Amino acid sequence: MPGAKMTPGQIRPNYKLISVLVVTGVTLFLIYTSVHNGTPFGRALVPGPKVSLSRTHGDWLADGYRTFSSDDIAWNEMLQDLLTNSDFYGVMFDAGSTGTRVHVFHFQNDINGGPPILVSEIFNKTKHGLGEFADSPQEAVEVVSNLLSVAMKSIPSEFWASTPVALKATAGLRLLPHSKAQALLDAVYELFLQSPLHVESKNNTVAIIDGIHEGEFVWFTVNFLKGVLGSPDHSTNTTGVLDLGGGSTQITFAPRHQETIDEGRPLGLIKQFRFMKDTFLLYTHSYLGLGLKEARLETLKLEQQKMGLGSVASTQAHEESGVDTNLSTVCLPLNVKATWEFAGVTHETRSSNGLDMVDIFTSCSDVTKEFMGDKVYRPKEIENRSFYTSSYFLGKGVESGLITREFGGIVRVKEFTRVAKEACKSYDASNPFLCMDLVYINTLLTHGYGFNSETELVMNERIRGFEISWALGATIDLLHTHWDSNQQTAKS
Repeated sequence: MPGAKMTPGQIRPNYKLISVLVVTGVTLFLIYTSVHNGTPFGRALVPGPKVSLSRTHGDWLADGYRTFSSDDIAWNEMLQDLLTNSDFYGVMFDAGSTGTRVHVFHFQNDINGGPPILVSEIFNKTKHGLGEFADSPQEAVEVVSNLLSVAMKSIPSEFWASTPVALKATAGLRLLPHSKAQALLDAVYELFLQSPLHVESKNNTVAIIDGIHEGEFVWFTVNFLKGVLGSPDHSTNTTGVLDLGGGSTQITFAPRHQETIDEGRPLGLIKQFRFMKDTFLLYTHSYLGLGLKEARLETLKLEQQKMGLGSVASTQAHEESGVDTNLSTVCLPLNVKATWEFAGVTHETRSSNGLDMVDIFTSCSDVTKEFMGDKVYRPKEIENRSFYTSSYFLGKGVESGLITREFGGIVRVKEFTRVAKEACKSYDASNPFLCMDLVYINTLLTHGYGFNSETELVMNERIRGFEISWALGATIDLLHTHWDSNQQTAKS
């Protein structure tokens, strides 16, 4: 396997932190840290030596904060003093269906005793998903080993023994037979045990996570980066998260109404989590089958059945051959045929509209609403709350012109309705299913989740320069486990 290589754009420092530290002065910081024992997440750390910064890069951002290169000698000497035993790291592998990624997060204690501060993130990836090596776990180990080398080089060696590492797998391994998936996880765990990084128990180190866990971890990422967690008003100031993948959609938020808790608890939708010394109740629900691609396919099958154009059995026979030519939809204009792929099958879909069809948006909305039915549970309190969105919500927002990927933005639900109508009136051959996809998103938001037209959706890929992903939330959870284990060891 080729080794993973670093690129400067994959390093995401916290620009404001560096500037603040310079302004406040190296001397005051060192005096304070010499007498103050900071405790991240409420856990004491073992003192360690001062080290130099391992990675950074030099460029300018729109907000005017400069990032200095590790080649800048004067700046690097200052960092050698600034990096003290208050620094700590966490390494998280994301084993997805389309590739394997490693995230190295560098934190510092807040000298005022507040939540820890994310200093930088180092990210690298390979296009090889571990599921590709279901029959040869050793090849999967080579992929992870290459990325592990990148992680090791980005962490000062003095911190290796105190840095926990873990791998969480998503859809790529969920689709494998249990025995093959477990063999891959076992092989990776053995690799981690041979490394100088800290390794927790197997269940806490290598695991397959579901959509619910992804939603929870993204919620932690968003609210940690916003600086809400650990603040005095965290109970009323957190933001919910909506995710739309290819196979499922997730909603996660901290309920403010007792009614939501009482209704959600019997359904297993209320989870309890801890951050520092605070505990949170989270409402989190994952809807399998309501992801964008899966919903598109099932809606097309529903149309096929309604029009008597074929049975589900005949569609399955086509799918087993790798090509399905038996689908049609009112969501495409007259005489249009489009091809798309999902789960290894090529689907050829044609329009079922006649000459008299002029309102594709309404017809497409009707069939997507019929498909969705009452599958989505609606907590009343979310109607007027803002949510961060990710995955296909963001992607389709870019494709429709609602936002740009670089700058993102805040949009209201009614704006998704507007761009869906526009897409259904003006067919784009380069994006034939844009109308259908936007109609489905609009249906999910209004008919499914029950948002009103003025509900705000925050559509950004990053907060404070850091990418919104479940990996950061999972790393925070891993660090909690790590420090809990240390505390138990100290007591025994």
